[in-house]
Amino acid sequence: MMVLETKKRSIGVNFYNSDEAEIVVWAPKAGNLSLVIDGEGEPLQMHSAEYGYWKLITPVLKKGSRYKFQINNNEAYPDPTSISQPAGVHNSSEAIGRSATIGS
Repeated sequence: MMVLETKKRSIGVNFYNSDEAEIVVWAPKAGNLSLVIDGEGEPLQMHSAEYGYWKLITPVLKKGSRYKFQINNNEAYPDPTSISQPAGVHNSSEAIGRSATIGS
């Protein structure tokens, strides 16, 4: 097993306190971007930021949750910056904490 330190990540999903996840995605050509959490209701709308980034801070995404990003209200895709893809790279990503043990 390997311990992966994610404290210095500035993109993807990060948990900076126990209650909220910060999600940052670079999608410069997207007209809108939403976070789709497996087993939850409606997608959560992300907010456009500078230089093509999209951001969201939410208590809804928890450590261990599976999620994708929906671009322009169309198909949803896994997180390209995810460090956990338990069901493979074409399926939902897994939100993990700032320090996680990854099987090798």
